[in-house]
Amino acid sequence: MPHISANQVKKKVFLQISDQLIRSVTKTAGENSSRRLIGELFTPTERIMLAKRLAAVVMIQRGYSCYRITKTLKISSSTTSRFYRQVKLGKFDYLAKLLTGSSAKNKRERARIDITLEQLLRGGLSPRVGKSRWQYLNKQSKF
Repeated sequence: MPHISANQVKKKVFLQISDQLIRSVTKTAGENSSRRLIGELFTPTERIMLAKRLAAVVMIQRGYSCYRITKTLKISSSTTSRFYRQVKLGKFDYLAKLLTGSSAKNKRERARIDITLEQLLRGGLSPRVGKSRWQYLNKQSKF
């Protein structure tokens, strides 16, 4: 878990820093630039934490059980319950809108998320049957 300093900055300074982060992230154009920026800004632990948060929200919105989310993402049941409550209270409405929009970009992103969730739920195993049974190995070797 990331460490947060006990010495807090003033609210005005925090807002300025936060705005700068948002401007930096939104200025990146393209997947490679975004990947590089996130790689430089966040530690591996922070990236995993953020990815698990995103996955938990998506899984809750798609109706997965708390038990399934907890076991798949290897997060505590209290974390899953907290996210479940937050989703139901509308905390992640903007994210839901992004993931359910009708634009072609949103549809492509949903398809990518679906593939990732499917791999998570299968524990990284290939599909049991079909001609694309072993293609996931080619995709994994590119990273």
